[in-house]
Amino acid sequence: MKKCILLILASLATSTQAFTMEAFVSEGSRNCFGFDSITTIGVGGGYRQDCINWKTLPNSPTIDTSISESWKNVSMGVVEVGAQVIACDHYLVGAYFDYGLFDNSGSQHVKDHSLTTPSLSSSSLDLTSDLHAKTKGHAYDLSGGVGYQFHWNCYQYALTPLIGWNYSFQKFVNSKYSNALDPNAAVVESHNKYRFRWNGPFFGFSTAFHISCDWQVAFTYAFHWAKYQMKIHENFAVDALRGNQHCGNIIGNEFNLSTSYQFCEDWLLAIDLDYKEMSGSKGKMHFESGSAPLRNLNWTTWSASVDVAYLF
Repeated sequence: MKKCILLILASLATSTQAFTMEAFVSEGSRNCFGFDSITTIGVGGGYRQDCINWKTLPNSPTIDTSISESWKNVSMGVVEVGAQVIACDHYLVGAYFDYGLFDNSGSQHVKDHSLTTPSLSSSSLDLTSDLHAKTKGHAYDLSGGVGYQFHWNCYQYALTPLIGWNYSFQKFVNSKYSNALDPNAAVVESHNKYRFRWNGPFFGFSTAFHISCDWQVAFTYAFHWAKYQMKIHENFAVDALRGNQHCGNIIGNEFNLSTSYQFCEDWLLAIDLDYKEMSGSKGKMHFESGSAPLRNLNWTTWSASVDVAYLF
């Protein structure tokens, strides 16, 4: 008779696409170190959508206006891979990676983009410009963590506290801008690059419940701290505007809901829904001639994926 054992790959990644997959096995296998362990490797793919926005405040005399930029509804397809080991029926170690690629997706909005720096001509954009452009680029996430699994009622229910580290990266490229305030204006040709990095620890928990011996559902929550860095390279004028942002106190929340089904002895199929939001209120934007306060920094992302896993 098969014994249902609840294992949770359960958002150890807790990145933009938490790889939440639960495993059902008959027995743990004894490894070369002499203790029971179960290894799970999974791959999958799905859909993801990101939104990012930030703005700077005036900082006289070097920066006399604010910059407000946002990227909305940047949609992409993602592929992902995850792995975990559960040893001695309780100790869990896992890692996760995903990659997304997009072209001509979502929209970038640039408002009040007028700086008194030598690298940007004051005549290139006036203070009332509201520029829009499609976005292309890529994004990836890498994370790992550890947990300790508690289970009750003959493995019918499991709770796993989690702690780990997450690194997320996005590269956005925008080139052809239209002015929303003047639809008849000529398209502004540019080639602007933006690189976002979010790096820091997380802690949380995952809980899973068997509906039947082959079917279970899981919920995961993670709280994130992160250090944020962004490099900007804009070419609205003849000379490029180069700068960088940083904020050391980014916090956020991530939620994941999943369901999985064991369709063969060693194979699982899972469906995951994931939502994550990160925000920061105090940072700096550095230019060649000075700096300005960075405010209202926000990143939200959600995703849906289908994953397949194999048990060793």
